[in-house]
Amino acid sequence: MIVKLQEFTKLVCAPEMSVDETFRIELLAEQYLSLRKSVIPLVSLKCKHHYLLHYGELTRKFGPLQRWSTIRFESKHQYFKSALKHASNFINPTLSLSYRHQYLQAYLREGNLFPTSVGADSVIPFTPQLYSGEVLKALEACGDLSSPTYVASIAEYHGIKYSHGGILMLEENEDGSITSLSIDIILVVDNFKGLIFVGSEKILIYHQLLGIHEVVASTNTGCIACHIKDTAGPDPLKSISVGDRHFTFLKYAIKADF
Repeated sequence: MIVKLQEFTKLVCAPEMSVDETFRIELLAEQYLSLRKSVIPLVSLKCKHHYLLHYGELTRKFGPLQRWSTIRFESKHQYFKSALKHASNFINPTLSLSYRHQYLQAYLREGNLFPTSVGADSVIPFTPQLYSGEVLKALEACGDLSSPTYVASIAEYHGIKYSHGGILMLEENEDGSITSLSIDIILVVDNFKGLIFVGSEKILIYHQLLGIHEVVASTNTGCIACHIKDTAGPDPLKSISVGDRHFTFLKYAIKADF
């Protein structure tokens, strides 16, 4: 049951998906609710469980739901509860909520929620002579580094933090595995408007019974580099060590290109 819910969540939170995957969302919602009733029969379902059945259709109409705060039901529910608690006005709560909701939407549409430039710690100029030929060869695939380039230990871009050891998804393979990059070097480029990551290639292999991905080394033992705009998703993953093996949980599914 938990694995079904986890798979459902990964699809719903995906930044992009195919039409077929929206029908997969509906199927997973039905399977999860059926298992929920059979496994926990004494606890009745709530309204929020019913909402799950609508995510597939809404995604087909509006696109990935993470882009639309107006139809992220649970987060909106939490916002309304907080608004009522702090307003302490129960004479006409629907009017109060409608006003506050409109104010929130106006705020979200005013400018940028996050800085458009890169925030970085411990920045030093990038000196090619200090790096191996393997690293420089990997960087050639990212184009000419003509603008001033800096090396950062930690960087923040659009509210997301990047550091050494984070795993970025690049693409899904035909066998269902995911080619990824384990961050070793962070470069700030494009006048602090972009990031390039250098590191080792990793393969994420899905274990369906556990609902997690195992992180294994790729047959490509050299360095690889990738601009942030070329990743399959901007959010870095963290690995969990179990003995001599490493595992990670995906925050969302990625769209395959084949």
